[in-house]
Amino acid sequence: MIKGRVGFYKSDYREARGERMLIYHGICEKDHTRFNPIFLTAKMFEEHLRYFKKYFQVVSLAEYMEGPAAENVFRVCLSFDDGFANNHRFVLPLLKNTMSGCFFYHIGQGLRRGNPLE
Repeated sequence: MIKGRVGFYKSDYREARGERMLIYHGICEKDHTRFNPIFLTAKMFEEHLRYFKKYFQVVSLAEYMEGPAAENVFRVCLSFDDGFANNHRFVLPLLKNTMSGCFFYHIGQGLRRGNPLE
């Protein structure tokens, strides 16, 4: 059986309970393999957000750290590593449109240069 478009079988969410931290690397406009095979296109990430909002409870890092989910819920917390500029360009507008929470890890070198999204 081939997984659904966003990488989940129906059984993955029908009986899902608990919580998971989902870590993304980067988002690009198109041709994600040109930069990095673990990047997603903005369109695919938007599909992920719609899917998560429909079947799971998207929570902030603070909510995730407060403790386990209720028994009848599956919570996801979204994260991006490295703090690439594409996080600001593509991810933030999509998060605002779907009112989803997320947190970003920034690379220390960019902070030292005074431009964390460089």
